[in-house]
Amino acid sequence: MRKNQNQNQKVYALMLVMTMLCMLFAFPVSAQEAPVADEVNTDAVLYALENPADGAVTDGDEIAKEEITDGDAALTDGDAVITIGADDETGEGEEEVFQGNAIGKWLDKTFRNLDYAVFTAVTKLHSEVMNVIVSTYTVLGDSEVAIPLLIVCVFLCFFKKTRRVGITVAFAIVLGTLFTNVILKNVCGRVRPYVSMADDPVFMGWYNFAGAHTPSENSFPSGHTTCAFEMGMALFLSMRKKKIAWIFPVMAAGVGFTRLYLCVHYFTDVVAGVVVGTLAAVIAYSIMKAILNAIENKPALRDFDLAEKIKGLKKA
Repeated sequence: MRKNQNQNQKVYALMLVMTMLCMLFAFPVSAQEAPVADEVNTDAVLYALENPADGAVTDGDEIAKEEITDGDAALTDGDAVITIGADDETGEGEEEVFQGNAIGKWLDKTFRNLDYAVFTAVTKLHSEVMNVIVSTYTVLGDSEVAIPLLIVCVFLCFFKKTRRVGITVAFAIVLGTLFTNVILKNVCGRVRPYVSMADDPVFMGWYNFAGAHTPSENSFPSGHTTCAFEMGMALFLSMRKKKIAWIFPVMAAGVGFTRLYLCVHYFTDVVAGVVVGTLAAVIAYSIMKAILNAIENKPALRDFDLAEKIKGLKKA
């Protein structure tokens, strides 16, 4: 009994190490250096005006019903073009179009007061130290973490002791990505806060101070939050040791907070990400149970364990 407990602890420790390695792998790719300001919050508007950061929308950037010469596509009401990565000398940069449709506009109008109230509360925590912490932690919801973890989980499926976790997390990542990035972001078409509220100097002050991050996809739901919760809830559901497993949903909640702190998602985007990520994990858990039940009467599949195969080769 004690031997099995020790082995389980080693497996969970290995999974934690792999997760941290994935985070470290992703950080150099995704982390951005936050701009420095002399004061926090009290001079947010002044900071926005004096320190326009990459991705900030200036006068004339938001347009409607104009032709795009590059690509021959016409913009409709609610579309916006922002300049990303502007050159310090020329002011020129890559233009990116954020599509806004009826669903996205309805979300903006219906939940504007709630979303803005949450921004007001969260941005009171703004500081240069928090910028560094949050910019690092938000990487846990990046695809640069999810993809390596997906590969690891596929590998875990070949080991009997980790098969539950491997199947559940792998399916959760695939389903969450499908629901959010492929379907909902495109169907809802909600533009980012720093585009729709580009004419609000107070909000732009918060956004610029937090680092002016410029993710490329639409805003609803939050992809980072979905990713964090699909992985966190999948680990919680599939791991037998709940005393350890509870930490993963808590870590996922932290990722959702970072998206609000950075002002790149509305509160309603994050809530939707929690729901979609959790739903993906629950469906993945059900799929895992169905697969294990299906192979229960097939000893060759049920009892297959790569660890035992490796031990057999060593003995031979």
